[in-house]
Amino acid sequence: HSIKSVLTGLDAGVYTMDKAFSRHEDRQLEEGLELVKRMAERIRKITLDILFYARERELNPVPLDIRQFAEEVVENVQPRFDRRGVRLVCEFQEPLGGFEADPGLLKAAMVNLLDNAVGACPAADGRTEARVVFCVQAGPERIGMSVDDTGQGMTPDQLKKLFTLFYSTKGVQGTGLGLFLTDKIVRQHGGDIAVESTPGRGSRFCVQLPRRQPASTPTPAAQDLPPLGPGIMGLGGDLS
Repeated sequence: HSIKSVLTGLDAGVYTMDKAFSRHEDRQLEEGLELVKRMAERIRKITLDILFYARERELNPVPLDIRQFAEEVVENVQPRFDRRGVRLVCEFQEPLGGFEADPGLLKAAMVNLLDNAVGACPAADGRTEARVVFCVQAGPERIGMSVDDTGQGMTPDQLKKLFTLFYSTKGVQGTGLGLFLTDKIVRQHGGDIAVESTPGRGSRFCVQLPRRQPASTPTPAAQDLPPLGPGIMGLGGDLS
């Protein structure tokens, strides 16, 4: 359904541009081009999600600087925030230090969480501020990253299905792979994700990860993960 809706959108964009060319209507041409750009971005996301899902590979953890990693994640998503007029607030609580992770996989997981957050926020209308807070902090053994948005929020029933394969709160706009893969990547790193959400008020995704990775990192069962404490994953601090 996702691919079919994208193809329909591409057809509409090309048709709009074709009419605009023949009538020399610059505004309509811009509208058609913008639609094609949006559909191309959706094709990119669908393709990446499918590739991640299809490709099973072992974790390749390397030493990383936490702040540098977080800044690279922000660099990836900032253009979409700018386009939608959503403010991205970064709270990096020093000292952070380093940790071990597979940079490609974990970056994809965090980019997906931020991408979902900006998508959940209404586009800027000059009346209310749409905002996402990306907070990063670290304890002696574990690090925490949270994404807090002022979007539409989710119902308890949606929360229960959130990390289920092919389930999406976006209808035909989503693939149902993004959060499933994000959860899989985080757990492969020995971490976990907790979610809090209130309809009409927004959502908070909290990721907790160990600083160090063992030589071989199996994906842990959900019941083996440590419980969350106060603040962000029991590391102290609060985003509220």
